[in-house]
Amino acid sequence: MGTMVCWRRMAIRILLIEAVDASSDHKKFESVSEMLGLPMLAAWVRLRRPDDEIRIVDRDVPAALTAFRPHVVGISFVTPNFEIARAHARAAQAAGAKVIAGGPHVTAIPLTLPPEMDVGVIGEGEATLENLLSEYDRHGMTDLDRLAGVPGVVFRGADGRLLVVPRRAHLSLDDLPPPARELMPPRRRGIMTSRGCPYRCSFCFQAHLERKVRYASPRRVVGEMLEVAQRTADLYPDVNRELLLAGIFLHDIGKVRELSYESGFGYTD
Repeated sequence: MGTMVCWRRMAIRILLIEAVDASSDHKKFESVSEMLGLPMLAAWVRLRRPDDEIRIVDRDVPAALTAFRPHVVGISFVTPNFEIARAHARAAQAAGAKVIAGGPHVTAIPLTLPPEMDVGVIGEGEATLENLLSEYDRHGMTDLDRLAGVPGVVFRGADGRLLVVPRRAHLSLDDLPPPARELMPPRRRGIMTSRGCPYRCSFCFQAHLERKVRYASPRRVVGEMLEVAQRTADLYPDVNRELLLAGIFLHDIGKVRELSYESGFGYTD
């Protein structure tokens, strides 16, 4: 009679890095930019994998790698910060971590994934990151046949060529947990209202995605507005409590009316 083997997943440490340009010419802009992608990913991981430990940084990356000793590092970046992201990836690999890349650059031109990055995520990352972490649990994210079964990724095959796996169906925005704002600096107070864009601007990575806008419900948006305003007032009483509705919510006047009614302010044409 065979012996049953009971496998138990080890809790892992995940460091998410927003690769920003900290030089004097760019620091001010990139410090106030509302980057909600990584906090949204962190919230999803916490929901689906509550035993894991996760952190977000956009500064002092070498110190974070040394102090936190992550098993997996995720790096989000735009094209102008490509070399900055590569430097972070090299440092992460030298520290023994697996590197997952994502964000606008990888989504727009996935076949530029550099060798310092083990796998790239194309498009929305919540479910794809969860799948990749499961692959790390089982095989250290090294089984190429299994990686080929993860929708929405790019990685190097056995011959060194980059392989792209088609993206998955989108999740409902109302099914996503709110961003892990406690991992964010107080300057970040954006609220996700939608994903997608009806336009096709040649300079924007959205041109490579589905030409469709998906909206969060007004109830969700108003709930997040109230939560963020209260949290900011409690923790940072001296911080300006302006909120940014991240997305293209205001593109649809009907959505503006719904949001106004949900908030209790009414609407006047």
